[in-house]
Amino acid sequence: MIDLDRELKIVSLIINDLKPYLLSEQLYWMLSKPGPLNNPFPMGTLGGLFFRLRRLEFSGQSLTPEQFQQLVDLRATMDQQLAHWVAQTEGKAVREVNARLQTWSAYLDDLTDVPHRYRLEYPTQAEGRVIVSLLLDFLGPAVREPRFGALLDSLDYRLRGLVEEGAFVWDASLVSAFPKDLFWWLYVSPHC
Repeated sequence: MIDLDRELKIVSLIINDLKPYLLSEQLYWMLSKPGPLNNPFPMGTLGGLFFRLRRLEFSGQSLTPEQFQQLVDLRATMDQQLAHWVAQTEGKAVREVNARLQTWSAYLDDLTDVPHRYRLEYPTQAEGRVIVSLLLDFLGPAVREPRFGALLDSLDYRLRGLVEEGAFVWDASLVSAFPKDLFWWLYVSPHC
C-alpha cells in the first residue's frame, strides 16, 4: 500500500516548485523540502508528477475526504500552470522522455548481459517505462517526436525477449491504476 500522505506531500511540493522548474534548464530538481532523512523525497520531474497523480487518482476510496479535496485542488493548480507554460512544459516532457528512454535502454542492456544481477531491479526500473508512457500520452501525437515510437517499439521488442508472464510487479493496490492492457510490462518477470 502506498503512503498516501507522503505521495500528496511530494505532489504538493512538485506543484509548488513547478513554475520555476518549467522556466529553468534543469530536468531533475531537488524539491524545496527534502523529506525525512530516513526516507527522502525523490527528485522532481514532470513525469514523476504525472506518475504520482495517477497513483493517487486511482487510490479512490482509500483517500479521506480531505485527501481527495487536496488532490482535486493540486490537480487544478497543476493544470492551470501547465496550460500557462505550454511550450516549456512540452520541452521538459520531450527532454524527460529522451532521458528515460536512454536509462531504460541501458537497463535492458544490463539485464541482457547479467540477468541474475539485474532482475531484482526490474520493479524499480519499470517505473521509468511507465513514466515514458504517461509523458507520451501527455504530449499526444501532434507534439511527440516520431522517433520516440520507433525507439520504444524496439525497446519493448527487446524486453519481450527477456521476460515471461508474471504477477504484477508492484503492490496489488496499484493494479487498477496500471491495467495490463495499457501497462503490460508491469505484468512480467525477467528470466533467471
